[in-house]
Amino acid sequence: MEFIPVEDALSAIVTLFFAYVALVGGVSVMKLIALDQEIRSNTKRQTQFINELGDLLVSRFGEKMLRREKRIGEKLSALQREPEKT
Repeated sequence: MEFIPVEDALSAIVTLFFAYVALVGGVSVMKLIALDQEIRSNTKRQTQFINELGDLLVSRFGEKMLRREKRIGEKLSALQREPEKT
C-alpha cells in the first residue's frame, strides 16, 4: 500500500474544501438571483397595480368633471333662456 504525500493530501483537501464552498456559494447565489427576480416581478406587479389604480382615479375624476361641466352648461343655458325680470 502506497501512502500519498502529506502535501498532496492537504492540497486535495483544500481543493475539495474550496469546491464545496464554491458549490454552496453557487447555490446561495442562485437563491439570491431567484429572490431578486421574484422581488422584481412583485415590484412590476405592484407598479402595474398602482398605475391601473391611478388611471382609474384619473378617469373617474375626469368623468366627474365632465358631469359637473355639463350641469354648469345646462344651468347657464337655462339662465340665458329666462327672460330678464326687471
